[in-house]
Amino acid sequence: MRPVYPESARRAGIQGTTLLRIHIETDGRVSDVNVERSAGHQSLDQAAADAVRRWRFEPALSSAGPVSMWALVPVEFRIGDRD
Repeated sequence: MRPVYPESARRAGIQGTTLLRIHIETDGRVSDVNVERSAGHQSLDQAAADAVRRWRFEPALSSAGPVSMWALVPVEFRIGDRD
């Protein structure tokens, strides 16, 4: 699911990429989200974090099975992108 482009940012012509540091649990759920690098606008950062919290990932694997881990995820907002 793509993040919703905040209408106020779209109208203002604001674009950017939010880099999120996320913690992925052994079941693929995201348990923690931090903004590592802002897109330059709080509404873009919030929309990115809200979307990524709903995403599911393939967990990392060790010889003992799935393990939780931290990962960096870029979320890009460009005018003209479809929601």
